Amino acid sequence: MQFAAFLASTILHLVLIVFSVNYSGISKIKPVDLNREVHMVELVYMAEPQPAPPAPQIPEPAKPEPPRPEPVPEPAEPEVQIPRPDPVPEPEPRPEPKPEPKPEPKPEPKPEPKPEPEPRPEPDPTPAPPEKKEPTAQERLARELAELRSDVERETSTQVPREQAGLQEIYAATAERLIKGNWRYPRIGGTQNLVVRVEVEIDQTGRIVRSRVVRSSGREDFDHSALRAIEDTRQLPEPPTVRIRTLIIDFNLQDLV
Repeated sequence: MQFAAFLASTILHLVLIVFSVNYSGISKIKPVDLNREVHMVELVYMAEPQPAPPAPQIPEPAKPEPPRPEPVPEPAEPEVQIPRPDPVPEPEPRPEPKPEPKPEPKPEPKPEPKPEPEPRPEPDPTPAPPEKKEPTAQERLARELAELRSDVERETSTQVPREQAGLQEIYAATAERLIKGNWRYPRIGGTQNLVVRVEVEIDQTGRIVRSRVVRSSGREDFDHSALRAIEDTRQLPEPPTVRIRTLIIDFNLQDLV
């Protein structure tokens, strides 16, 4: 096919050349020489090349046959061993019976001891009188308050304010003793004159509601020791009258020296 295309292209170019030559000659209007020798050109179409014959096929080498499997020998039947019975042990000879021991002669009975006379019961010891417990500060305060109440009831109405004033003084003194019983402060610098005044508020049951420093001693640790003693006390006896709600207590360092 390539050759035919090439040949057709060549013929087309020759035709164009001849046409151009003839056209140029006609334009110049040259006379034609009839006596000029004419050459004849014969176009020969060449046959298309035949495809090359196929190469001879080389025969593939014969595949070797797979080796035949060797016959598997049949497993030999295992020999069954019959266990031999264990030998029966011979019975041990029975031990000969031991001769029975001869009974020992019974000992002669000892004479029974004479019973000792029973001791006379000692008289019960005289019970010791019960120890009298010292009343606590709260018990003393309650007793004093009860006595004052009875005294106030016996007095006339004109004497009531004076009796109530004495009752408040006794309650305040007893409450001060209870609070100062919980007061702790290092005994250093005993010559210093440190005094702090504290105000204590209580409710109708004697419970401490609030406390504050009214006049400081000038040392913060000393003031705190007084407030800490009030916090540790927490509860005072019930006041004898509802008019007692505030107590003023002075903490003096000289009381601890």
